[in-house]
Amino acid sequence: MSIAHQKIQKSSGSVSVSGIGSGSLPGSGSRSGSRRRGRLPRAPRERGRGCDRGRSSLSALIHASPCSTFPYTNAFSAFIYPFISNWKNVIGDENCGYRVVTDFVFGDEHQWPEVRRRMLYESEHSTNLYVNLVGSEVRANDLVHRIHWPMDGPAPYVHWFETPDSLYIIANAFNMCVILIAQLGSTTMLPLYSYSDRPEDTLVIGLLTEQQHFIQLQLNDMCPIPPLHIQWIHHRSEWVSNWADSYQHRIADWNVRVVRNRK
Repeated sequence: MSIAHQKIQKSSGSVSVSGIGSGSLPGSGSRSGSRRRGRLPRAPRERGRGCDRGRSSLSALIHASPCSTFPYTNAFSAFIYPFISNWKNVIGDENCGYRVVTDFVFGDEHQWPEVRRRMLYESEHSTNLYVNLVGSEVRANDLVHRIHWPMDGPAPYVHWFETPDSLYIIANAFNMCVILIAQLGSTTMLPLYSYSDRPEDTLVIGLLTEQQHFIQLQLNDMCPIPPLHIQWIHHRSEWVSNWADSYQHRIADWNVRVVRNRK
């Protein structure tokens, strides 16, 4: 019986905030297939729109905004705001985490079922890796169950995007550096394995804890970034073992700012 069809139990210690339609899975030799990066504009014309009553409307338009109009002034540590050059909201239909990833990878948030498919493919073809990563088969089952949502519509709580575990699947499936910015639990995820010599891109996800919503952030070049997730050190392959080197000075800058921010 595959890990996706075994009994699922609720895991603890993770944050779930925010589903699989038709289409083919990537081939066995493909890492991520064709991509169209959803780059945020440097000089957007419209102001970003927040989430009404905690989540944006199903019919809400996507807007981009410079940091000067960023409405979530208490969502992150104060020192990170000067480094936010842009942001992008997505529809808040309980698939928002997948929508953020989809918009960045494909340039169209409405293709979020494809991201779920590719995450499911990655998790089911690297079962032992994720069992070791999350600590038990029960938690690995729960993670796969969350990803597997075969409906085109708002996802129930048990199928919301989960951090930090889902971030590793994203990093591995798309060979990306994934940075999570949040009030608590900010972290940087690198792929645990790869067929390339470096991550192909960097996705920055903002977690709005009070709104239970994910948004996409754009940070300035060479800005401070949060520390690497501890599990990367323990479970990464030898091929990517030196990938952390190029991020160390930015992580050190983050750690210094965190200490200053506490004073």
